[in-house]
Amino acid sequence: MKTKNAFLPKSVRMAVVVVVSLFLVGNGLCTKAYSQFESKKPPRMLALGVMKTIKPNIQFSETFVGDEKEIIELTSENSEFSWATTPRLTPTTQSGRVPNMTDSEYDWAKLRFPAKRYADEQPTSCLEFQFKVPRIIEHELPTSEGKIEKTPVWYMVYSVTNKKWAEEEAAKIMNLQVDQLTADELAKLETDVDFGSSLFIDEVTPGCYNAKPGESTITFIPQFFFTSESLAFPKTNQYVVAEQVIPLALPAIIQQEDPNRTFETTVSMADREIKPGETVWGIAMWKGIDPEVKDFSIFISGLSNAYHWEVNAADYKPGEIGSGYSIVRKTLRLNFWAPGAADHLLNKEIQYGTRRAILPPKADELPPVDFEWVYR
Repeated sequence: MKTKNAFLPKSVRMAVVVVVSLFLVGNGLCTKAYSQFESKKPPRMLALGVMKTIKPNIQFSETFVGDEKEIIELTSENSEFSWATTPRLTPTTQSGRVPNMTDSEYDWAKLRFPAKRYADEQPTSCLEFQFKVPRIIEHELPTSEGKIEKTPVWYMVYSVTNKKWAEEEAAKIMNLQVDQLTADELAKLETDVDFGSSLFIDEVTPGCYNAKPGESTITFIPQFFFTSESLAFPKTNQYVVAEQVIPLALPAIIQQEDPNRTFETTVSMADREIKPGETVWGIAMWKGIDPEVKDFSIFISGLSNAYHWEVNAADYKPGEIGSGYSIVRKTLRLNFWAPGAADHLLNKEIQYGTRRAILPPKADELPPVDFEWVYR
């Protein structure tokens, strides 16, 4: 019994191959077009609570540099420096005058000591800060020996918003203008106002001021420091790792977080002007973090332009402009803790806030906090 040939004729097989090839090519083109369409999709919608929010924090006392003590090295030589003041201790000396100040010294002093006692033209500002709890990704990076190894990279996704004033909150501030306040009265003022990102101070009459809500363009020049006081680190009193841009790891982080969103680094962020109502996203990165870390904090400076002068009398040198003086900036501290063993670094489930003890704090201990504003 003869069997029929199960194979299709050669001409038919060729036609099938052509059709399948065209289909595959077309499918590839469609896939490419779809991927381009995907890249233009809006950013991902995040679940409620994923981003933690720190609202703008502006104190009325921060709108003034302070005028308790003058920096005698400047004011004794030139009346133009009458605005140069410090709210902290000022060393006193009879030989602290600076004769024959040069132009370069004059320019340096103007740069070192701000020329405004209060925020009449340049407002006191503070950006709203939102962030995700830090995460860890493993990526191939070059080592100091020139090898390529998988390296844990810590990172934190965040956004900053130049927050506009809500009408009802602005009205609360405007109501303060019923009475003209001295600098001391204004500094002690307490309100339940939900602040916008910019606050102006208007000198209505000599020595009397009013607060004015307003809007201004803000430049965010960020600095992020990863710190821990729980690690045994003999060289310093505190374990500190500065944030750094890691270009090789950045694409993988963006792909994991949201490829449809534009992220800035700490370098590119400083080149942007954030307009009122605008939100800008960024990524902070660290590598070389000790895997034994448990409790740690991240300090972020640049969110506020508030500052204080501090003086160390031991460093003061009579006749030397600015000696003993240092400036401390308002800085946001975020607290975290990371359970898990060191050999399971990538499995650490990092938690926001300070690890709560089983027993309540003692009378002389401060209660644990999730975040705080400090000067450093």
